[in-house]
Amino acid sequence: MHPRLETIRARIAADFPAELGPVELVHDPDFGWSLSFAGRVYGGIDDDDTEQRVAMAADYLQDAVIDETGRTWPQADGRPLFATVDDGQAWWMRDGQRFAPVGHLNQALHRTTAA
Repeated sequence: MHPRLETIRARIAADFPAELGPVELVHDPDFGWSLSFAGRVYGGIDDDDTEQRVAMAADYLQDAVIDETGRTWPQADGRPLFATVDDGQAWWMRDGQRFAPVGHLNQALHRTTAA
């Protein structure tokens, strides 16, 4: 397994609620390396575009949290965040603006609640 795959897994795991279970790498013969979280599997993370894969996995697995919690997730100041790639890096965006890099959501949310 390539170390980049662990980097992708770790960035997703850093942002997603641990109480819903671990973010794990799983291998599927049809889809290659995938991420598993809260009963969902996001397949095909083993190509070379790391930032695109991080954003796409965060976007897809975000639905698992929404399904489990029954509310929009993540949010900052009551406004939803969405994962995308902006200027070559995976970001959580709020109102079309960068909020936090994927993998640093909890630190950003802590800063906004402490301010």
